Amino acid sequence: MKHFEALTAERQKARREEQDYAAVRRNVEEFLSPPRRAPARQKDEALPLFFTVLSTI
Repeated sequence: MKHFEALTAERQKARREEQDYAAVRRNVEEFLSPPRRAPARQKDEALPLFFTVLSTI
């Protein structure tokens, strides 16, 4: 039974390492990819927040 438990633990460790590697690879690919265009914001979208903050000063 200990042999089975050791194999199970080894398989779980390998799966975690594969998931970590996949996450690192996705992060590197995202970092190296050209920047995505952000959706266009309306010019007046941030103004209400600005004036709200300004009025509290």
